[in-house]
Amino acid sequence: MTVFQSKCLWNSSLLGKNNHRSPYKKGAIELERLDNKAKASGACQLVVKDLKEESVSEYIYPCLHAGAVYERKYLLGTSMAMPVIAKAMVDVAKEVGADSLARGCTGKGSL
Repeated sequence: MTVFQSKCLWNSSLLGKNNHRSPYKKGAIELERLDNKAKASGACQLVVKDLKEESVSEYIYPCLHAGAVYERKYLLGTSMAMPVIAKAMVDVAKEVGADSLARGCTGKGSL
């Protein structure tokens, strides 16, 4: 078994408007809870990026303009969101001099 001794940063991205399901709807209190969750999972730092403008201009509009749909009826929500999240993760990794990068998920296909 290989054991890696690396610092872990927790990355979170804001992509849509604040709504009832958004963990950011209550502002600073919710961000504090997210920071606590990140640190409890072993992260040394929480990084939150607001990617709404970049997401819309660089990914969503081009996809809609191209008519990118699945089975002629489903918009590609996750497919449009993942590239901007991945780019932001790489940008943060470069900023902090990371030597590795990983992404986790809930196992339900959600972001």
